Amino acid sequence: MEAAVLECFAHVLPPATFVEDVIDQPARAQFEAFLDDHHRELNSCLDGLTEQQARRSLVRSQTTLLGLVKHATFVKKVWFDEAVTCRSRAEIGIPAIRRVTAALTEDLIDKARARGFRPHVASRPDERSAIVMLPATDPAAAVRHLAAGGIIGDARPGHVRLSPFFYNLQEDYVAALERLATHVDH
Repeated sequence: MEAAVLECFAHVLPPATFVEDVIDQPARAQFEAFLDDHHRELNSCLDGLTEQQARRSLVRSQTTLLGLVKHATFVKKVWFDEAVTCRSRAEIGIPAIRRVTAALTEDLIDKARARGFRPHVASRPDERSAIVMLPATDPAAAVRHLAAGGIIGDARPGHVRLSPFFYNLQEDYVAALERLATHVDH
């Protein structure tokens, strides 16, 4: 499953083109150079870090450097690509990403139910997003417990929210369920 996730987001940046090199070019060339420069800078923040270091939260929101890089990649891959190139989301590859997130979401739901959780999700799989809400009596405490284990979750009224794929890969949500099973009444 993880290989499919990585394949969906595999993105090789073009050769370095700096904003100064395209100052006299059309707006699109300038915009693409600007995005590439910023993406390259953000990715370089991960240089020399272990995966554990990249996943460690350094701020109160539990945002991680790796999460920011993933988000920036997604924004560039989808929103900016669609706006700048006028390609459809199908041409960009969104259906493939959706297939991966749907499979991860269903796997999380199945594993949660097997552990006795009652996930709050749409009844039909084709109506679900890549968000799974797990009932919790103290969601904030549960999210802090997850964060102590290096797992990103979000506290919502009466629930812990997990997002397969974007911030949580399969290994993350399996670990999250193990941690929550020892911490939350479910």
